[in-house]
Amino acid sequence: MSKVETVYKIPDDIKISPIECLASDGKTRRVIEAAASWLDNHLDFEPKFAQVFNVILADNEETKQMTQEVYELAGIKEGGNTFNLPLMNVDFSTYCVAVGAIHKAGWDNYIEALRKRSATQE
Repeated sequence: MSKVETVYKIPDDIKISPIECLASDGKTRRVIEAAASWLDNHLDFEPKFAQVFNVILADNEETKQMTQEVYELAGIKEGGNTFNLPLMNVDFSTYCVAVGAIHKAGWDNYIEALRKRSATQE
């Protein structure tokens, strides 16, 4: 029996970050949705990110590999080097926070938290 993949979609009415307008082509959303799917298929994986000064980086080789695979799932050809990510219109900080939140609390709780935050920003 083959495994059924869940397709994750962030509702269009929810802002994922205050700077989402800078990534208006939706790449950050696609990456977060792909990360949720990737995490579903790797339940034992512990993503690890580190903040160095004001830059968030993958903290180990496994998380770097996960990020590369997530970018491929999202249909983004460039990736792997966080310093190129702003040029690709992906908010890497938002991605890292989302991966941690989805991993700890699950997709539904992540979306609910985004919905609440979006409502307070209007």
